[in-house]
Amino acid sequence: MGSLAGLADLSAPRDAAATELARRERELAAAAVERSRLAEELAAHREHLVTPRPAAAADAHLRRPASATGATAVSRERRRVLRVWATVSTPLLVLTIVVLLLGPPLAFLTSLVVFVVAFLAVEAIARGRLAVFLGGLLSTAVAVVVVVALVTGLPRNWQLVLAVLLGAAALILLVVNVRELRRG
Repeated sequence: MGSLAGLADLSAPRDAAATELARRERELAAAAVERSRLAEELAAHREHLVTPRPAAAADAHLRRPASATGATAVSRERRRVLRVWATVSTPLLVLTIVVLLLGPPLAFLTSLVVFVVAFLAVEAIARGRLAVFLGGLLSTAVAVVVVVALVTGLPRNWQLVLAVLLGAAALILLVVNVRELRRG
């Protein structure tokens, strides 16, 4: 470029060549920086592959790290409720047995069911699973009603009971098939 410095009529090609040279030098410098960064990254990956990792606990996948759970006030409150429930539940259970033993014999079964449902409800509330508990309780109640209806109605109206059972099975199959159709 120095050889063209004195010639005025070649200044445009000289300026264009200088601009192109500067652009290519910047690209070369950027490529060198990127190559250096990639070499450092490659070295870090190789070091990671060579260095043995510390063994994790066998149940590490079941526990969340403290930073992920956040140890919020809600979880602290739930832990406190669970500790209190663990403290009082066993004596309450023993007192429940005393009440059942001293009560009239006909009330034994209903009292037992009420106490079991109450204990399970408190446990579900303490663990924050009330909705799951209520769903299970509803399913159990429906199952008991169906069994009682079958036992009492089958001898007299077996055709109607069979028709209702088959209708329920058809409805369940339809719901399952429609759900599968939506997924696929």
